[in-house]
Amino acid sequence: MNGELVEEALEVLRKARETYKKAYILFSGGKDSLVVLDLATQVFKPSEAKIVFTEITGNTDELNVDYVYRVWQKYYSDYELIHLKRNEDFFEYMLRAGTPGPKGRWCMKQFKQVLWRRLPWPLFVSGMKRSDSAKRRLVYTSHFVRNDWIIKTNALPILNWTSRDVLDYVKERGLEISPCYKIFGHSGNCMFCPFHNRRAVSLTLADPYWRSKILSYLPHTMKKSNKLKEMIRRRWLESPALKSASIATYLVGGVGHR
Repeated sequence: MNGELVEEALEVLRKARETYKKAYILFSGGKDSLVVLDLATQVFKPSEAKIVFTEITGNTDELNVDYVYRVWQKYYSDYELIHLKRNEDFFEYMLRAGTPGPKGRWCMKQFKQVLWRRLPWPLFVSGMKRSDSAKRRLVYTSHFVRNDWIIKTNALPILNWTSRDVLDYVKERGLEISPCYKIFGHSGNCMFCPFHNRRAVSLTLADPYWRSKILSYLPHTMKKSNKLKEMIRRRWLESPALKSASIATYLVGGVGHR
């Protein structure tokens, strides 16, 4: 593990604690947020921080929820866990709003940020990394980012880490990664996402419950064609996974992991 990156992250968190006194640590059940949770609890005392888990109503797998609670109880039970959840199904909302995209990412605003802005403390700590996308490399140049809509500052302690750095830290600290990564190829917090890679799409569609739910809603959001929707169509509705023999068996009444 790169000791300089760990020290940089801890220094960001120490500065955040000194400036803002208290913080909400965002924990989605993903690897990046797991690392940030572990780092932040080395700096903030239980009286100074709360863990925030946001379930995406109707689009979060139960294994993700179970994992978040298991990790909290095993490692961080001294800290209060706040479980947020909007009282509306993600897929029902998508019927009205259309599929989320780069210029209309309503899923983040309507199913996360609208809940976060109600929390009184001024600081969030999250696991965003510049290495995740070219856009993030250009946009995020500081470890502290102000979001005026949610009236919060976001501290980004692992901003300069790579995915390899994250995995090395997890291994070195002996932390437990969510089983959703092996089953679905992602954290399970957002089962349908237009930007899942092809492996994650195939594994998600291999689950009969999610296959049925996603494919029963998605075609109804694809009436107007554009570049994003064509990409979604190819990745989700024309996935090779739907043509495999193992998936075909689900068409005749198979049941999912529920």
